[in-house]
Amino acid sequence: MNLADILDFIDDPSKFTLTVDGHEVKFQDEYGLSCGSNGEFFVAGHEFGASVLIHADSFESAWEAWIDECETIPESELPEAYGVPDSDEMHMWRKSNGHLRNEEWSKAYDAECARILRAWGDAADAGEREYPELIEGYEMQSNCSGTGIVDVGHYAWMNEADLSKVEVTRKEKSE
Repeated sequence: MNLADILDFIDDPSKFTLTVDGHEVKFQDEYGLSCGSNGEFFVAGHEFGASVLIHADSFESAWEAWIDECETIPESELPEAYGVPDSDEMHMWRKSNGHLRNEEWSKAYDAECARILRAWGDAADAGEREYPELIEGYEMQSNCSGTGIVDVGHYAWMNEADLSKVEVTRKEKSE
């Protein structure tokens, strides 16, 4: 990489491909590359390897920025994110509805999960219980796009980046 490449990268990182330990990663600049050396670089991913390199002012800022860029779960998965399927209410429902056929059972199960989650929210609004919390593997976005909840899984990780392992190459110019 020469000085022109470095300046081009600072100006427009999308002209370059970044890899970390052999995995092509997305680049997120949350701090500003031209802000000097106060920013830090973090690499994040899941069990299959690195997926993003983030430039931020702290670990917390980098984590939040990563979660904010992740795709949110659909509304139909909200009961799972709040642990409804493992609740006492659902265990009792399963016992009393085991006679239903597969297709009937599936639709009724989904409807009951949604009903229980709504009931928990209504009871919390009335001060009768605490608001439900997300179970492990789910995170709330700070920017709350869509449902605002991201399934990060049980193997999400983020570490300070070892910059000697980050490869930066200019993308081929398309004609």
